[in-house]
Amino acid sequence: YLLPPLPHIVQRAPQAMSKVNCPVCEVPVPADELEAHANACLDAKQQAPPPAYIVTADDASLLHAPTPEPTKTWSSSLFDCHTHVYSCLLSLCCPAIQFSVTQARAFPETRLGCLGWFGILVLIKLAVFAPFFTHPEAMQAYYEREDPMVFDVIRARIAFYSTLAFVGVFTYRRMQMRAKFGIRGSCLGDMCTMLWCTCCGLAQEYRQVEHEEERAAAAVTAIAQARLAESAPVEAIPVAKEV
Repeated sequence: YLLPPLPHIVQRAPQAMSKVNCPVCEVPVPADELEAHANACLDAKQQAPPPAYIVTADDASLLHAPTPEPTKTWSSSLFDCHTHVYSCLLSLCCPAIQFSVTQARAFPETRLGCLGWFGILVLIKLAVFAPFFTHPEAMQAYYEREDPMVFDVIRARIAFYSTLAFVGVFTYRRMQMRAKFGIRGSCLGDMCTMLWCTCCGLAQEYRQVEHEEERAAAAVTAIAQARLAESAPVEAIPVAKEV
């Protein structure tokens, strides 16, 4: 006899398990493993070292950000040279080098550097010397020394015009520094400082630049800490499983 036909057996494919994105790493994981995976991601994130903060161009601009209105005084007195021996000795022995270093650090946007500012002072000195030593009578008086009075007059004029030129340059650059850092003062006060207390004035400017750099560096550090705090690891939150 014939056997009855067997019922048709349909093999069903196993139903794919639904996946959800991890709230920490945004990686899709099975729903039943979500909580364990999220906690593992949090533990790994907490153990990882904090990311290094890179100072951007906007943050670096704080180092030399101009102050619109003069609202403050110099960070140190004109006669506080003893508080910074290095700048005191450099201003006393090599005022031209002190001026060049200060200007290069205070105005990096000029791209002159220390050698550039020192070269400007050398050119000014040569410009003062040139008119006297290109004059025939001055050259004759210099080489023959027949008339000491003429030679002394030439030396006096060179010293006078050199002092006048350097005091003018130092005064103008001091005014520019006050305008950039928002320091109260006047053109007459700057001129008197550079004329009668040149070494002390140059040392004061150097100390002011160091003070501004420290203040700007502290501001950049605060910004870095704030931005790193924004990316701090979140606390573990229990994740509900899908039913």
